[in-house]
Amino acid sequence: MAFALALFCRVQQTEDLDKTINPNGGMDTTVRPQTWIYNGITGVDTSAAIVAANFFNGAHGYLSVGDMVIFNSTTGAGMCSVATNDGTNVTTVLRTV
Repeated sequence: MAFALALFCRVQQTEDLDKTINPNGGMDTTVRPQTWIYNGITGVDTSAAIVAANFFNGAHGYLSVGDMVIFNSTTGAGMCSVATNDGTNVTTVLRTV
């Protein structure tokens, strides 16, 4: 089956740090990666299909390079990270823990 946006959600929100508690001096103020989860079991997707190139194209507007996607599938669970996103095509890389 193909990617289903209804089975995809963010599990961690990037937060802006309070500048009074975390002063700018020496602090990294860049956007931080986000963590997502995908329910491939409900979508009847295999791990191989989920990590294949362009599987997450339907979420290209949400995903940024460096974001992590934790997934479960009909063949197991895993994690991948977004390697590229050109605004249309999303490529992920399987990660091991």
